[in-house]
Amino acid sequence: MSTISPDIATLEKSFRDRAQELAHIAKTLRVTEVNAGKVLITAQGVGSREVSLTKIDMDVELARFADLLHQKVAAHVLELRSGTKQPAKTIGVWAGADLWSALEQRATAERVKPAQIYRDLMKHGVQQLDARLDKESSNKVFAEMSALLDSFVGAGKAQKMVRIDKNFYNRAVFIAKEFGRSLSEITGMCIVCAFDQQIRR
Repeated sequence: MSTISPDIATLEKSFRDRAQELAHIAKTLRVTEVNAGKVLITAQGVGSREVSLTKIDMDVELARFADLLHQKVAAHVLELRSGTKQPAKTIGVWAGADLWSALEQRATAERVKPAQIYRDLMKHGVQQLDARLDKESSNKVFAEMSALLDSFVGAGKAQKMVRIDKNFYNRAVFIAKEFGRSLSEITGMCIVCAFDQQIRR
C-alpha cells in the first residue's frame, strides 16, 4: 500500500472543516507530521490521535476522527457553553467482592468516598480502552480485561451502583453495543484495568 506525503496545511483545514460544529475546539486543532505517511492530530479537550494516511484510508481516517471528536467532546462542549456540569449516570456493576474491597480500602486511605474512586477509575479506564481498541485486536483486549476482572472473584461477586459523568457513560454504552458486551461488564473492565495500572506504577 503506497503512502502519500501529506500537505499539513491542507490536512488541518480538512479536519477543521469536519469539526466545524465544534468551532472553539476546531480552533485548537493541530496536525503535525510524525514520519512519512503518519500524522499526529491534537485538539484541546480531546487529546491526540496518531493517524496513518494512505491513498486508500485517508478519507476513512478523516471520518473516524470527526466521529471520535464528536463523541468525546460533545458533552464537554455543552458543559463549557452552559457553565454547568453534565448530570451523572448510574450503572449497576457486578464484579468481584475482592475488587470492591480493595477500592474501599483505597478510598479510606485517600479519605474520599468509594463513589469518587469508582468514578475516577471509570474515567481513566474508558480512555485506556479507547486507546487500546484503536491499536489492538478487540478480541485480545477484551480477553485480557475479562481475565483481570475475573481475578477478583475469589470471594464471590457483589453489585455496586457506579455514578459516572454522562460523556463517559455514553462512550461506554457505545462500546458495549459495538462489541456485544453488557454495560455492567464494560464498566467493570474499565474500573479494574485502571486500578491495576495504578497499583503497578
